[in-house]
Amino acid sequence: MVVKCSDGDEAIFKNIIVGEVWIFSGQSNMQWEHQKIPEIKALISTVKNLRQFTVKQTVAFTEQDRCEGRWKVRQPDSAVAFAFAYHLEKFADIPIGIVQTSWGSSSIEGWMPRDMTETLPHFRKQMEAFDSDVEKLSRIESILSGPRPWGRKNDIFLRRQPNIVYNAMMHPLTPMACRGIVWYQGES
Repeated sequence: MVVKCSDGDEAIFKNIIVGEVWIFSGQSNMQWEHQKIPEIKALISTVKNLRQFTVKQTVAFTEQDRCEGRWKVRQPDSAVAFAFAYHLEKFADIPIGIVQTSWGSSSIEGWMPRDMTETLPHFRKQMEAFDSDVEKLSRIESILSGPRPWGRKNDIFLRRQPNIVYNAMMHPLTPMACRGIVWYQGES
């Protein structure tokens, strides 16, 4: 399929299928690879129509409209996502698309939109403290403008801050039509 873009360019889409899209998010439990579980790994050769989109792990101070990643014709890397997609594909006999947006040891507050401060007093206090911590905000800006990949210490620091994971890794997905969201939060 060829689509004319607003700037006059053309975009070519290939291998388009219609099915269900599910978003999988959370911490390291959601990232646990299916290759590490023999019973799940053994199912790979029997799937027909699975697609995966993995959102790049990053943060942002403001809600982003786009995220980095691309669709691949393959099973999800996550054991939880793959097992879910496998059984859903077999049961419903439809193609399944999995959007993987997870980050090990991220705090739940990192995944929360700022407007939740209106209904959750705990989160409001956390965001007020975050917004007034000039040193922390400066450190985040320094990390984001510095070289990549980030070191482990900075990586852990970023994913444990409130709201900024949501802005970069979840908000860009909000316009997407999806069947549902599966969340696996172990701790934090």
